[in-house]
Order: sequence, then structure tokens, then C-alpha cells
Amino acid sequence: MARPTLNRRIRGAAEIGELSQNGTVGRASSGKGNPEEIAIAASNVLGRTAASALKGLTPTEQRTILGVESGSTGDQTGAEIKTAYEGEDSVEHLLSTTVVDMKTVAAPTIYTVPASKILVITKVVVRTPTASLAGGVDYDIGDKVGTNFFKSTADLSALTTVTSYMVITTDNAALKTHVAAVVIAIDVITGSTAAANATIELFGYLIAA
Repeated sequence: MARPTLNRRIRGAAEIGELSQNGTVGRASSGKGNPEEIAIAASNVLGRTAASALKGLTPTEQRTILGVESGSTGDQTGAEIKTAYEGEDSVEHLLSTTVVDMKTVAAPTIYTVPASKILVITKVVVRTPTASLAGGVDYDIGDKVGTNFFKSTADLSALTTVTSYMVITTDNAALKTHVAAVVIAIDVITGSTAAANATIELFGYLIAA
């Protein structure tokens, strides 16, 4: 029996032609003459769209036929999925993580509301103090100008070890949202007796303005 050649004759309802290693395929012409030759570029496949003749379909045309969104991937990492998920409006998530000096009287920024968004704060976590926060009995959390607080006069003096943390909520209090460009800060009014830093985590979600 003769060994098969590298070229293969393709037949369907009508003869299409020869598929070869050089990326071309022949098909019967509309007349009775010699067959045409179609170039198949790398990453293209043989096929046709609703409005085209048989040709090499580009990746974009293939996605359109299959109904796959451009840029879709089957190998997204956890970080990529997290970023996409958190980029959606009305999805509660960790908005910022900031290390703050808990002794010095100041109002360090912990978040700035993005353009065209409205911020709803749901909770604040204070954790991992580098020293005891004893004496730290008055911290305000809200906009930096001090007119719209999420929580005022928060007492953090119970956080005395590196493993301690506190979840600050509002106990069903009526609050106001924060508009685009508003700076959210933790205002140290009466800070800890000892020099100490702590990690401040702001949780909430954004909605379209």
C-alpha cells in the first residue's frame, strides 16, 4: 500500500480542494476552470461568516461566530478574578488598607472616592497594632473635612496586643454616602499613649454617580 502524502484531498457535499503544509487550501472555482487557492494565515481557520465566502477566518471572526467576548480567557488567576469582581458596582469588598500612626494628632487619608462614583462605607477594621493603643479613646472616621462621619469618637483603647483587632460598625445609625473625590480619613483626636501604628481596612462598595 502506498504511503499517504502530506496533502489530503478534502471532500464534502462538493469538492473543496487540497489542504497543504504551506497554509493554503484549494476549492473549486465558480466555473469549470482551475480551482482557486485560499491563503490560511497563522491562527486562522477555514470557514465562512454569514456574509462571506469560504476563507481564512481571523481570531476576531472566530470569536464572533462562537459568541465569545473579545479578551475572554480560560486561565484567569485569582487576582484577576478578584479585580474584575471588585470592579463591579454595588459589590462590597475591601477598598483600602492603610498603616496609620495612632498616637499623633492628625487626619491621615485612608481612601479617596473615584470619579463618577458614590461610596457606601459598611465597616472599618483596625488590626495589628505595633504597640498598645491604651489611651486612644477618640478617633473619627469619615470625610477629611469633618462634616460626614461614618463613626465618630471611636474608642480603640482596648487594642493592646499585636493580635487584637476591632470591627467598627454603626449600629443601624442613619448615615450619608460620600461623593466622588471626597477624601476619607481617620482623624486622631485623642491618640494612644504609646507610639503605635495600626492597619486600617476600609470596607464598602461603590455605585455609579
